[in-house]
Amino acid sequence: MLSSGVEWTLYEGTQHERSVCDRLQIDPGERTLGQLLQEREGAVQGIGRLRLEILRLTQSAAVRRQAQHRGTKNQNRKCRQR
Repeated sequence: MLSSGVEWTLYEGTQHERSVCDRLQIDPGERTLGQLLQEREGAVQGIGRLRLEILRLTQSAAVRRQAQHRGTKNQNRKCRQR
């Protein structure tokens, strides 16, 4: 568990998610209201970024599936034409 006197830095990627989780597990009785609000805002930003990443990856996978499906259709047409 991290001490309550640690300054928090927002990191990109996995490190940021770990630091948010670590901060949220600290006993709220050890934190000031300002620290709690700052940690909440950091969590909101992290969740928003993760949602966008999920959306991007989902759309990317859908595009790849469509391209593969079209490629398979084109190969089948070429085989039939021979």
